[in-house]
Amino acid sequence: MSAQVSKIFPHDKQIKSITAMLTCYGYDGFAMFQDIVIKPIYDDSTTTSLSIRKDRKKCVSSCPKYYKQEDVTLPFDTEKVISSSDTSDTISSNLTLVTHLSIDRMEALQAIADVWTGIMAVTIYVPVQDAKNRNVTQTVLQSSRRKLQEALKKINLRCQCDVIAVYAKNETDEYPTNHMRNIGIKEVKTDYMVILDADFVPCPEFEKRFFQTMKKVKRKDPKIAFVVPVFEGSKEVTASNLPKTKLELKKMARDENPAIYPFAYYSSPLSHHLTNYTKWYTTWKPYKIKKYEDGYEPYFVLSTKDKNMPLFDTRFSGYGFNKIQHTIELMHSGYSLQVLPNVWATHVYHRISSFKKKFLNGPITRLENRIKRYEYVAEIMRKYHIGPCAAE
Repeated sequence: MSAQVSKIFPHDKQIKSITAMLTCYGYDGFAMFQDIVIKPIYDDSTTTSLSIRKDRKKCVSSCPKYYKQEDVTLPFDTEKVISSSDTSDTISSNLTLVTHLSIDRMEALQAIADVWTGIMAVTIYVPVQDAKNRNVTQTVLQSSRRKLQEALKKINLRCQCDVIAVYAKNETDEYPTNHMRNIGIKEVKTDYMVILDADFVPCPEFEKRFFQTMKKVKRKDPKIAFVVPVFEGSKEVTASNLPKTKLELKKMARDENPAIYPFAYYSSPLSHHLTNYTKWYTTWKPYKIKKYEDGYEPYFVLSTKDKNMPLFDTRFSGYGFNKIQHTIELMHSGYSLQVLPNVWATHVYHRISSFKKKFLNGPITRLENRIKRYEYVAEIMRKYHIGPCAAE
């Protein structure tokens, strides 16, 4: 089957980027498109037909000039609701856990707090309450604050915590994933931070294990991103019965009917396969990932001593590419990857969120995300002189 789509541009203009999204309607399964060709065509006013331009450089820019992405203005109110400086008992710690969640996932925060006794930077998203259930005498912000205060009363935070609230202003606002991460990162005062989503529970004594491993790392380069292996469990695996040691984890993962297995092993195998779980099961030393491959999106322990460390790109909200983009930029800005052999985190099963449902069921939302991906990759190529931009 063949198809042709023509889009004619004025002959005196240059094309900076092209986004082509191909879909196959009415077919349930995988489809592969081959022999996709993009040819520059211009409207020649001297003839009655369209002509293919042979002087490609005149109509297609191989490497448009890099323009630094401006910070995206996001429609949210932000407020620190708990400050670590208000805690009377100062914790001796040099690793901060950075996490984020929506207010309807507070049980996930409690699961983390039950095992993490160090320092945390937590960002909580408070969506606009359904207008039908909101007291009409309260503003949206007042209602959201009251809702968060009630939720925090039910959480026992044993750690030294900074908790920042991000309040939505409209019912249609999308969960600002990377904005949430950046807010937490900016609160970190320790030399290291581990960045996890709130549905991942770190292993017991994570910080102690991490610094034991650091004694084996010869080169204390702030541009080493330490990979935290992540796992997921069946519905029977809850926050209360997670493995407490690596040996226990290996046993559960290598059972004939494993209760725990590498995260996204079946749903998205490229997301974490470079971690090399087969090697991880048998080693007690950190090991390098020698070659980055597209689609890899691990969770990291990062040093805060690199003051130029790229933050997360706030264009990416909700689902799709929000973590991959950060890994891509870390790699191209000079970071290397090492896998930590004696720490891990486990994803605890939960019902699919309303934000993910919206993403999966919204073709326009997914298309917009795809366009942002291409724009971002093009910007990275220009910024770091990659591919056709290498000679610039």
